[in-house]
Amino acid sequence: MKKTYVVAGEENEWDLEQDLRINNADLNGEFIKFSLLFAKWGTAFEMALDYENRLKTELEKMYAYLGLQIREEAKVTGNKITENMVESMILTHPDYMALQNKWLDARSQLGVLKAARDSVFSKKDMLISLGSNYRMENKTDFFVKNQQEAVSNVLRAHKEKDSKEK
Repeated sequence: MKKTYVVAGEENEWDLEQDLRINNADLNGEFIKFSLLFAKWGTAFEMALDYENRLKTELEKMYAYLGLQIREEAKVTGNKITENMVESMILTHPDYMALQNKWLDARSQLGVLKAARDSVFSKKDMLISLGSNYRMENKTDFFVKNQQEAVSNVLRAHKEKDSKEK
C-alpha cells in the first residue's frame, strides 16, 4: 500500500511494504533491485535529515531575531521587560509557532524515514542469508547427485563384473 512520505518538504507516494518484500523465486532479481531501493530510501533519509537541520537552524535564527526585535521595541517604548517575558513572546509569536510546527513535522518524518531506511538495510541482511542458504542447498544437491551417481557406478560395475564371471 502506497503511503505519502515527505522528503525535504516534497510529498512522495512510495510503497515501503512492497519494497521490503522478497521474491524467493528470483533472488538474483532481488539482489539487482536492492541497490536501487537502498539508494532511494537512504537518499530520502539524508535529504530529510538535511531539511530538518536547516529548519532547526532557521528556528534558532528566528528565536534570536524575535528576541532582539522584542527587546528593541521595549527599549523604544520604555517598557521594562524580563527575560521570561521575552521568551514567552517569542514562543507564542505566530511566525515562530508556524516554523516550529514545520520543524516538528520534518523531525517526525525524519524518524519515519530512518525506520524505513533501516528496514531496507535489514532486507540486505535477509538477502545475504537467503543467498547463502540457496548456495548451500545447491552445493548439497550437487554433492548428493554426485554421491548417487558414484553409488550407481559402483553397483553397475559390480553387476558387470558378476555377469562376466558367470
